[in-house]
Amino acid sequence: MITAGSTLSASVGAWSPAATLSYQWKLGSKVVSTSATWVVPATAAGKSLTLSVAGSRTGYVTTTKTSVAAKVASGTITASKPAISGTPSVGQTLTSKPGSWSPSPSAFTFQWYRGTAKIGGATGSTYKVASADRGQKISVTVTGAKSGYTAATRASDGVLIQNALAATPKPKITGTA
Repeated sequence: MITAGSTLSASVGAWSPAATLSYQWKLGSKVVSTSATWVVPATAAGKSLTLSVAGSRTGYVTTTKTSVAAKVASGTITASKPAISGTPSVGQTLTSKPGSWSPSPSAFTFQWYRGTAKIGGATGSTYKVASADRGQKISVTVTGAKSGYTAATRASDGVLIQNALAATPKPKITGTA
């Protein structure tokens, strides 16, 4: 399968007698490259691709052979697991760290979860921990999208929201100076 982002190389076999070869990679009827290798851009997804190879030699008729057309599929985005930073307690803000993505998405979307249930409206890169989260695990999914690639979604590990101490008096210094 040919996908956006992959590097293609012409496989031409042995020409008899030996010939000087030239290449034409085409998307539809448009020539997009004349080298023996070609990196498929994201804009090629869904289009028909062919390779024509012309062999020439003095004293011989130039011969051109064209591959069977292949449809270019969307590329694949790969990603590591996102992480959550911040203090996991009520009133604090948690932040999603998307992790490493290749190729780099043009956009990220986020969805925060309490256990396995989506938290309504919690679709930003940060989430302010609510009292309903106390004692629950909070996680986030991150989706990366890029034109010509199939979107990828990865989920973080959950963080347990801890109870905060109800009374937290300010300390005082006592004694003789």
